[in-house]
Amino acid sequence: MKNLIIYYSRGGHTEAAVKRIGETVKADTIKVISKEGFTEGDNALNPQDYDNIIIACPTHWWQLAVEMKRYLEKNKFEGKKLYLVLVCGGATLGSKHNIIHRTKGNEIVSYIKLRTLLTKQAKRDAKLDKWIAETNLAD
Repeated sequence: MKNLIIYYSRGGHTEAAVKRIGETVKADTIKVISKEGFTEGDNALNPQDYDNIIIACPTHWWQLAVEMKRYLEKNKFEGKKLYLVLVCGGATLGSKHNIIHRTKGNEIVSYIKLRTLLTKQAKRDAKLDKWIAETNLAD
């Protein structure tokens, strides 16, 4: 199975989570860098070429970050297994149900919510490690 991580990180918390995932899960990576949905690095990567897609980004007002929304609007893909990493700096987190309409035609297999300001790095990493083990993405 081929894995792809698509992520946007504003303050570095999501990027830290992606790096942790990358220590265990073999995956190519696309970093979204602008509100227009532009990416950094290898723009030749096509999500349609992958079996599993990990989408990682902050949530703002219970929604995906605008940057990720624009990326998903510009880059349609279907028939994929999606794994969501939702990161929030405050006390409330977004819901996977608020992004289902942006991922139609795909199966949301699993998701994890990370509260950055209220969770120490070791606890966040342990939570991610457990999630990765449960999803079998590292196999």
